[in-house]
Amino acid sequence: MRPAKRLAASLLVSAAALGAQSASALELITNGGFEADGVDVYSPDPITGWTASSAGIFGGAGVIGATTSPGSGFAVPGPASGNFYAFLDAAQPSANAISQSFSTIGVTAATLTFKLFALDGHGVGGTQTADLDYSNFPNQYWRVDLLKAGAGPFDTGTSIVTNLLSADGSPIAAYGDYSFDLTPWLAIGGTYQLRFANVGNAGPLIVGIDDVSLDVRPVPEPSTWAMLAAGLAALGFSARRRRRA
Repeated sequence: MRPAKRLAASLLVSAAALGAQSASALELITNGGFEADGVDVYSPDPITGWTASSAGIFGGAGVIGATTSPGSGFAVPGPASGNFYAFLDAAQPSANAISQSFSTIGVTAATLTFKLFALDGHGVGGTQTADLDYSNFPNQYWRVDLLKAGAGPFDTGTSIVTNLLSADGSPIAAYGDYSFDLTPWLAIGGTYQLRFANVGNAGPLIVGIDDVSLDVRPVPEPSTWAMLAAGLAALGFSARRRRRA
C-alpha cells in the first residue's frame, strides 16, 4: 500500500473513532440510585457523590430504605428500585437539600431523568414564596434546579441556571417519572450543580428521590479534532507532491 493510501486509511479509522467517541453516552451522576453506601445515611453524614444540607428547627436530608419517614413518621413509598432512596424531610419548619456537582467540556445531547414523590402533612395543599427560607411563612414546596458552580445549598437567586421543576406541597403519593433535556445549558460545557430541595413550615413535607441519571453525549475533545486535521493536512501535502512529480 502506498504511503498516501495508508494515510487515507488511517484517517478513515480516525474519523470512525471520532464518530464513535461523539456517539458514546456518558453518565455524569455518581450514585444516582443511592445504593453506594449500603446503609441509611442522615445529614450531616456524607452521602457518596452528594452533598446533603439542612437548616431550621427539625428536618433532614439523607438516604434511607424505610417506608416510614424518619422525622415526620409518615408512611412513604420506599425505594423506587434497589434498597435505598434519597429523602428530604421537613418534619418541622426547615429547608433541606441534596446536590451534586458535575463538569463537562461540552455536549451534543444531555438528558436528566429521575423519579420523585412528595407527601404533604399540611393536608390542604402547599404554598410557596419562591425561596427556600423556612422562616418566611407560609412556605411549603419543593424544587429541582440546575445551579452554577459554587452556589449555596439554598440559593434561589442569580445562581440558578434554570429551574427544572417547582411544585407546592400537594401530594404525589407514588413516584413520578421525570425527564428533562439539558442540552441547551450544557452544550457550552462548564461546572454545574444538580439540586433537589424542599422547604416546609406549614406542616411536614417529605420528598423522595431515586434513579437519578444525567446521560450525555460529549463533544469530541480538541486533541481528537487536531489529530484528524493534522492527518488531512498531511494527506493534502502528499497529494500536491504527487502532482508536481
